[in-house]
Amino acid sequence: MTRPVIDNFTWDSYRNLLELVRESGYTFASYDNHEQYESPCIVRHDIDASLERAVDMARFEARCVPDLQATYFVLVSGNWYNIHSKKSRRCLQMIQEYGHAIGLHFDDTQYENDDNPDAFCANVTRELTLLQEAANATVTSISMHRPRPEFLDSDFQFPNLHNTYSDVFYNQFKYLSDSAMRWREDAYKVITSGHYPQLQILTHPIWYGEDQKEVRDRLAHILEQGRHERYELMDETFNQLHFLIQEIRSHENAPA
Repeated sequence: MTRPVIDNFTWDSYRNLLELVRESGYTFASYDNHEQYESPCIVRHDIDASLERAVDMARFEARCVPDLQATYFVLVSGNWYNIHSKKSRRCLQMIQEYGHAIGLHFDDTQYENDDNPDAFCANVTRELTLLQEAANATVTSISMHRPRPEFLDSDFQFPNLHNTYSDVFYNQFKYLSDSAMRWREDAYKVITSGHYPQLQILTHPIWYGEDQKEVRDRLAHILEQGRHERYELMDETFNQLHFLIQEIRSHENAPA
């Protein structure tokens, strides 16, 4: 059998990856129902930069693998997007309309008291409430943003939340991640080996697109998209923004 391309971060390769998972005997599952299946595969996405790109992935998954319910982990305290804006709330709604679940992507470095267990849990509870209100959904799972080694070793248990880095999901499941647009292991060999009865696959929607690109080009696109979005926000606030920018540029280019 010809080995399918699953690692060039195009939509076609992502489809190949999901089809390979199913052909290798796994059943797509969620954090809530994985115990029902003999060989579950949980697919999760950390939304670090763009809710719009997450919607693109959710739409693609619904079209090519309708039985997949992925979990999309959303930053509440990040600087890239505001979950309470009308646009963001619509994105969260669309992800769910495509059949997927919303999870909390928690960044403990946003808080000065991140080493205090009681304060840590209070911050998680606060963000969980905010996310459930914005998404109009019950959130049952949490994923740490860039988890520290001591957290990975702690098997931390959250009340009423599945911790994606708990012993169950991080050690008992085989964990595959495309962090920094690179699979840390040969994903094809892992999936087809038959050595791992349970899989947890983490992807980041910002890395995927129609055409194959280098990581620097993907990042350049994200930065350009952010610049365009910032312009649109300013255009809604300032009348005749274009002419104001032209005037600023004229002053900058004027001889001293």
